[in-house]
Amino acid sequence: GGFPDLTSLTNLNYIDFDGCGITGTVNISSLSSLTHFDFSDNTELTGIIISSSQPLGESGEILADNCALTQTAVDNILVALAANAINNGYIDLRYGTNAAPSATGLAAITTLEGKGWGVDVNS
Repeated sequence: GGFPDLTSLTNLNYIDFDGCGITGTVNISSLSSLTHFDFSDNTELTGIIISSSQPLGESGEILADNCALTQTAVDNILVALAANAINNGYIDLRYGTNAAPSATGLAAITTLEGKGWGVDVNS
């Protein structure tokens, strides 16, 4: 029946929805304590909305590999992560039909790598 409403779970720090058949765009930007997530293998997931104020990457991986993320979605994720204060994270946006980042996303990758992040994307 779609993605569940998690907005009341203010202390939630990890979600794992890999291979759950999620489609369209998921907005998890209100999960202010979220440090990592796994949306891998949702082959019809086209977008994940996050916030630069979330502590994403602080203590775990950010996985959205083997999805169908649009170029705008990939760029927005990378830009939001580059704008946060977290160092040494990891994000995987490879495989499936995930789009390659644009020049904007590539600039964000440079920022992330300068902060010690590991970044894997389609090229």
